[in-house]
Amino acid sequence: MTTLKVFVSLALFLFIAGCSGSSVKPWVTDPYDGLDPQEVFVGIGVSQLANVDIAGARTDAETDALNKIQASLFEELERLTQRNVEVLKDIGLDDAVFGSHTIKDINNNYVTMRVKGARIVEYDYYPDEINPERIYVKRVLYIDHVELADHVLKSFETELRNVKSKERLGVEHDDAMDELRKERDRYLEIGGN
Repeated sequence: MTTLKVFVSLALFLFIAGCSGSSVKPWVTDPYDGLDPQEVFVGIGVSQLANVDIAGARTDAETDALNKIQASLFEELERLTQRNVEVLKDIGLDDAVFGSHTIKDINNNYVTMRVKGARIVEYDYYPDEINPERIYVKRVLYIDHVELADHVLKSFETELRNVKSKERLGVEHDDAMDELRKERDRYLEIGGN
């Protein structure tokens, strides 16, 4: 009887292992599976080209995942930037600072530089690795909300300094920086969202 149980258990294990390639891994449908969304941006890339060119499909999926992380990081930066714009509107300095697209350019440069740190952590070949139809890639970028908030604060400070030297804002510059620092602290208090 014990031998039969061992045999049935072994057969069931081999059956399940053989079928496991027919479905996608859990992280494909739940990208943050096992990760804290407050600490990372996750991009799941997919390519339908696997039945034509596996290496090309892998590159395609890697790029797709990187683009998703880039979009998420830029969205977070834009949200934080908008909060700071609201602070400047409240004290009447938004027109003086945002006559150019400098901050958006700085954000674009920051995102481009920062996403280079996104790591590929896993691949999934569907339905199996030998004859895949699709390839999934999971990329992860660990984020530091302090660094993110400091980047935005520094960008605004640079712009205010430029405006100050051109238009002699004087005390308004110091008031604006105090308000922007308060907004940075509020951002960090609520976990970067």
